[in-house]
Amino acid sequence: MAREAGFEIEMLYISGGISGGVFNNCLKRVIARGFAYGIRVYDNSRPGEIPKLVLEAIYGQIVFLLEQTPNWLDAAGLTR
Repeated sequence: MAREAGFEIEMLYISGGISGGVFNNCLKRVIARGFAYGIRVYDNSRPGEIPKLVLEAIYGQIVFLLEQTPNWLDAAGLTR
């Protein structure tokens, strides 16, 4: 009902200073939650640049994947 009225739910996850496996596990959990309905993943790792959409999934299916994904997304094992 809310969706038909134009409402959207947005999950914002900001991570800084987390390295290696800890970050990958956090990212996997966030994306898994989002896959239930839909999620957009942006790369904002370049200061001063507009964040770039790198992955979009709707109902568990990846519907958009940037041709050259960032290393952090590849390392999480979620792209291919």
